[in-house]
Amino acid sequence: MKIVLVRFTVSKMATEKKFRCRKCRTDLFYDIHVQKHLRRNDESNELCAFNFLVAPLKWMSLDEYQGKISCPKCNEKLGQYIWGGRQCMGEVGLRCGRHIAPWIHIQKAKTDESSLSGVEVHAQLPPSMTVIPAAEAPMN
Repeated sequence: MKIVLVRFTVSKMATEKKFRCRKCRTDLFYDIHVQKHLRRNDESNELCAFNFLVAPLKWMSLDEYQGKISCPKCNEKLGQYIWGGRQCMGEVGLRCGRHIAPWIHIQKAKTDESSLSGVEVHAQLPPSMTVIPAAEAPMN
């Protein structure tokens, strides 16, 4: 089995979408935090569009090897994380099967998406939306 380790880096770039908790409307992440990967065994080199696999953000409590991701304001369960990764399920009708590590998954049904007009995120990110550098990320 081939394991894909995703290195998370965010540089100065424009973002077009913001994602909020569906229950309390707290800002959670931007589209630049969503990690994309190619579908396994797909010669077309198309990206898998399975829900939201995101970079680890400072507002997330990711201290254990695996656990749930909850909204920092209302504590609503948003998804799950597994530092060792797991197999991507893919989209409806397009199975993926690629092993993604770490697995930090936010369910689309738990978020609301809003459009922005090319905002530069470099100076706009609140501290809670800062990506955890790889050296600080827990690896149990």
